[in-house]
Parts: sequence; structure tokens; C-alpha cells
Amino acid sequence: ATVPIWQSEISSARRRGAHVATTGIFAGAGTSLSLFLDLGMSFAPGSVEWRFPFAFQVLFSIVIIGGISVMPESPRWLIQQNHVAEARQILAALEDVKPDDTVIDAEIVAVQGSLKLSGEGSFSQIFQMGPQRVFHRAMLAATVMIFLQLTGVNVITFFSMLWPFFIDHETL
Repeated sequence: ATVPIWQSEISSARRRGAHVATTGIFAGAGTSLSLFLDLGMSFAPGSVEWRFPFAFQVLFSIVIIGGISVMPESPRWLIQQNHVAEARQILAALEDVKPDDTVIDAEIVAVQGSLKLSGEGSFSQIFQMGPQRVFHRAMLAATVMIFLQLTGVNVITFFSMLWPFFIDHETL
């Protein structure tokens, strides 16, 4: 849930969509890999059927834990916590400019303005269209999630993990 938000905060405007879209691509690829691994291991004898898939995902977790340590903090979060100097350094590194560049000054002012505006809204504004089309955006996100659930992927995933328990392995 936090990766797309973090990606959008550290990506430039012209690359933001592509960077955030990679999250969906990797989530789909990871799901496919796990389902094929589950299918392949369902034919393995003994407890290796469930032990190997469980251990295999630990490798990815170790890579992610190692990678997190070299990722920059969110400049937006740093500005919110009044660590503007640190946010300036990260924004400068991301934009490949010097920390005292006017581009960085404008970015910090924009983030500060955004943070000020974000605390002024109310829950009822989600159901109003308005100039920022909040209702349209909320309904678009909700519709995508509804249709994702209607694909039946949860049923397929659940069945693919449990089907070996319903088959008599001695008759195979």
C-alpha cells in the first residue's frame, strides 16, 4: 500500500505514471510466479510440497529488506516532520541538481502548500465532484477494485492451494 505513494513522491512528474505502474506489473508477476510454483510443488512428495514455496518467498523478503536500507526517505514526509534540509538533499539528488537550486525551492514550496491543503478536507468531500474531481477519482479506484474481485482470482488462488488435499494421491 505504501510503495505506490512513496514512488509517486520521489518520481518526477513525467515518469511518475510509469514508475507507479511497475508496482502492478511486479504484483502480477509475483502472483503468477507463486501460483506456478504452488502448482509445480503440488506434485512433490512429502512436506517439500509446502516447505519449499514457504522458504522461496523468504529470499525475496531478504532482498527487499536489504534494498530498503539504501532507499531515500519520502521528501514529503521529511517536510511534514520539519526536516526541510534533509528533504532538500534528497530532492536535489532525485532531480540531479544542487540543493540550493530554484527548482528545489519551488518543489519544497509546492509540497508545503500541498500539506497545508491536505489537512483542510472533510470526509464528505469524497462524495462531491468539485474542481479536483475527488468523487470521480474515488469511484474510479473503487470500480477497479470491484472488477478485480469479480475476476475470480481469489477463488482460483484459494483452490490452487487446496486442491492437492482433495485428490486421492494413491490413484494418480
